[in-house]
This record gives sequence, C-alpha cells and structure tokens, in this order.
Amino acid sequence: MSNPLTDLIDRRCEELCLNKNDLLKALGYRNMNKGHTWLKALAQGKGLNKIMIHNQKALCDTLEISLATLQDSVDSTWKLLEQAMDAEYARNFVPHALLKTERTVPSQITICAVTGGPKKWLLVQFEKDSDPATYVSQVIRKLPKGVPFFGKLLGFWINYSPENCVEFDLKGEKIRSHPRAARISGETALKV
Repeated sequence: MSNPLTDLIDRRCEELCLNKNDLLKALGYRNMNKGHTWLKALAQGKGLNKIMIHNQKALCDTLEISLATLQDSVDSTWKLLEQAMDAEYARNFVPHALLKTERTVPSQITICAVTGGPKKWLLVQFEKDSDPATYVSQVIRKLPKGVPFFGKLLGFWINYSPENCVEFDLKGEKIRSHPRAARISGETALKV
C-alpha cells in the first residue's frame, strides 16, 4: 500500500541513497523488526498522529526535508484515508440511529471496549424492512435513561443515508438536518 507519506519517504531515501535499515537506524530504531513494522503501519495509514509527535524532527533531519513538507504529506495521507473510509461507509450503509450523549469519549475506555465499544452502546438498529417514517418512534421506544460509559442522554441522530442525517431531541422533535451522516468518533464525517 502506498500513500503520500510513504511515497515521500521512499523518494527521499532513494535520492539520499538510504536503504530502509539506514533510515530506521537514523530514527533511533535498534530493533529493525519493530522499525519495519512501523513502516508497514505507515503504509496502511496507521500512526500518523504519532509521527507528528514523536518522530517528526528525526524524520525531517534524516530525509533532509522541512517540517512543512512532512506535514503536507501527512495531511494528504489523512485526506486519502478519510476518503477511503467514507467510500467504505457508503458501500456498507444501512439506515440507523446514534444516541447523542453528554460524553463523546467513554469513561472507562478499556471496559467500554471489552463490552462491545461505542457501537454497542450508541448504535440503534431499525427493524428490518421498516418504513423510514417509523424510525423516530422506533428510537424513542428503545431510548435508555442513560448510556453506560457515555452518561446522560441528550437526543439522537437518524442517518437516513450517508448524505442525510437528522438530529432529534429526546421527544422526537427535529432539531436540524446535516448533509453527512453522524458517525462515532474515528469514523470521519460528522462526528458524534
């Protein structure tokens, strides 16, 4: 897999006559297996935020590039990843609702993850083949008083399509429409 960041790294390594092991040594890796795992993760778009926190200076120095050049390639890589995630989301889209809670990040993250994660606690599936006119009433019937790990319930969003989301209060009154689906943080688009 290739992306603007790995293309930049590959191009600069070639121009500077650096092989991957030379690059990794310059970045402080003693364990080459870990270093190569890190490079593979970058190729998949993983760890982009860490590179800008931990490795940016060493990477810029080793590749003889400016921080702005590195940041541009990271930003371009993020954009491509978001586009790919949005396309995958659209391909697999099924209408659903998401609960709006006082916290967007769960308290006790580990326990939340072990018990099914945000999708288990915030996602409301509609009855199979049901009419969209019944979506609001279906959500209201399923509303809990509070949501474990996320706190007090404030309302909900109904995602009719990837490009059509409507926000509701707890009584089912429409608050506003959004041009993109509400999604759990980390899935891009409008984040809940």
